[in-house]
Amino acid sequence: MAHTIMTYDELEITCPITFRAPFIQPLILVGGPGVAKSQWIEHIYTKLYANHLGIDPSEVGYIEENLVGRDAAEACGLGIPMKDEETGEFVTKYTLSSILERVYAAVAEGFTYGVLNFDEVMAYELDMQKALSPAFNPEIHKINQRPLPPGWILAGTGNRTKDKAGAIRLLSQNTNRCLVAEINTPTSIWAKWAGKNDVCPVVIDCAVALEDQQFFVDSVPTEDGAFSTWRSATRAASHLAAYIEDVDFDGFIPPVIEKLLAMNIGAVSAKMLVNYAAQAGKVPTVEEILADPEGCTVPDQTGFQMLAGNTAIYGATDEDSAERVLQYIVRLRPDLQVSLGTKLMKVSTRKGFCLTSGLANEFMEKFHDMLPLTEDD
Repeated sequence: MAHTIMTYDELEITCPITFRAPFIQPLILVGGPGVAKSQWIEHIYTKLYANHLGIDPSEVGYIEENLVGRDAAEACGLGIPMKDEETGEFVTKYTLSSILERVYAAVAEGFTYGVLNFDEVMAYELDMQKALSPAFNPEIHKINQRPLPPGWILAGTGNRTKDKAGAIRLLSQNTNRCLVAEINTPTSIWAKWAGKNDVCPVVIDCAVALEDQQFFVDSVPTEDGAFSTWRSATRAASHLAAYIEDVDFDGFIPPVIEKLLAMNIGAVSAKMLVNYAAQAGKVPTVEEILADPEGCTVPDQTGFQMLAGNTAIYGATDEDSAERVLQYIVRLRPDLQVSLGTKLMKVSTRKGFCLTSGLANEFMEKFHDMLPLTEDD
């Protein structure tokens, strides 16, 4: 039977309800690689739990354990024969497992409440799954007869069996004890996060515009090689931003940079991204901007504004042309005005001239509190 499919937004609605039950069931998130499952557990699930408790999220502990390839005895503790002092008979006593050691240590540090996340749980060997079964039962809440603190709840994350990531099916007793959700990942969720975390807007705009063409893959490709996920696209975006923001960017993304992008998101999505960035009519040329900086087209999309501004800066060869570029930059989004204006100042200095016009002084006065934040460390 297939897992129930939910979005992160739906989980944010339903999880607070599960916290009000007499026993809080472990939540296991299943989904393709690179869709922020563990990140959601660490940053959102713990926050939801804190809200339920009425405490600050910083007061909720978080421990992540990856037990892939590890022996079940590590979860239970090692059995050691020891002589009983009263009876003289040998009995087996178990050492404290590293999992419980970490949890108990967190409690000792003041974290009465917390989330213990079993990362990549779908790839755990069957013996490990069996060893954790009592912990996954919220009414038992123990590992090898040692109790987990009552304020600590369990979670898990893992890939789907079809993802070629070494995942297997959860044992039926664990599926029957846990809440298991397969994550539905619309591009809008990633785009919302990416927009708040300074991801290159060209990549954000492309992912949203080409969602129907599967810029993000629905499943792992059958052939070897990179493929586009939230995680890999975010990393590719950092490389593209680094190239675009270079002082010598001329508006053209060459094949070698496309190959660099493909090393993260695969050749198909890299080609989509490069073609999207180069769409005719979306981004004015250097010549068009310098000829009419106050009347030249300003693209609607943030990504194209970023490309247009960086392309214009490439054409700043003297004080007059740099002044024209600044006239165009101040028409862009405020956040781009800051980053591109700072870049223009640096380029001007490097090329041996400076901007002293009324517009330049007005720009510096308007953003003087923000400009130092963009300087190199």
